Amino acid sequence: MVWNVIDDLISAEAALHGNNFHLHEVASLDTIFDVVGSAALLCRNGYLDAEIYTTPPALGGGSIEIAHGRITIPAPATLEILRRHKFRYSNFNVDAELTTPTGAAILANLTENIVDVFPPMTPFRVGYGSGTRKIHGVVNVLRVAEGDAFQAVNDRIVILETNVDDASGEIIGHAATRLFEEGAVDVYVTPAIGKKNRPTHVISVITDYKNYSRLVELLMRETGTIGVRIYELPRMVAQRKKERVEVFLEGKKFEITVKISRVGEKVINAKPEYEDLKRVARELNLPLREVAKKVEKILTSS
Repeated sequence: MVWNVIDDLISAEAALHGNNFHLHEVASLDTIFDVVGSAALLCRNGYLDAEIYTTPPALGGGSIEIAHGRITIPAPATLEILRRHKFRYSNFNVDAELTTPTGAAILANLTENIVDVFPPMTPFRVGYGSGTRKIHGVVNVLRVAEGDAFQAVNDRIVILETNVDDASGEIIGHAATRLFEEGAVDVYVTPAIGKKNRPTHVISVITDYKNYSRLVELLMRETGTIGVRIYELPRMVAQRKKERVEVFLEGKKFEITVKISRVGEKVINAKPEYEDLKRVARELNLPLREVAKKVEKILTSS
């Protein structure tokens, strides 16, 4: 996280100033303390492995003094970082800078879950951080709520669907790969019979609101299809979390990532990460299915 935040700050300055930018602000003690200190607190409390939500950051108003003179808020670097992450923000009429470039970079690298209301949860810790600046009509407080025991909750997804009858398997496979690279939750292809009894493929893409318009364009470019059906559907979502687990196989110790799904306090699924299983199978020179069975047995008994 730390390096991603620093990279955002440097990239924003480079985008705004070209080859003439300086690192004096990025390398300042305040910036380093803000970034490293935030990451250390989050890591110590286990929040970097948690599902993190945020309300849209408010940018503020008025003007501030920067190295090149006075400029209206938001600072150019703040807006550039939000643009880079396609991060939604909010605002209200106040004469103060409420989101700095460093704050924007930390938040954008911390979560993509931007919500207007608190997600359903059972809160068990709430913290407040109070600033020293007086802002007329606004309580200068940062609030963090930690919760647990999420029940399966209602969510909404977008499904993109198109029929392709004139593209090779290689083209369709490449399109699926590109869709995954650009943020698709899932992509699957179903063989079917289309017009005039021609063999066809139905390409289905599961995505969210943030990405669906971009993925529609990508799907049309990669496959040549001239139409994409768009469905908005509700779904029930379990709480999901990744945990690192130590397992012993053939006298050797391995660390693997396990994706754990819960509804309330009940674990409904624990699935080892495929890439970790593949790494263990190669190191032990064992079939992947055999390693998967052994790891599943260890997880079930623990």
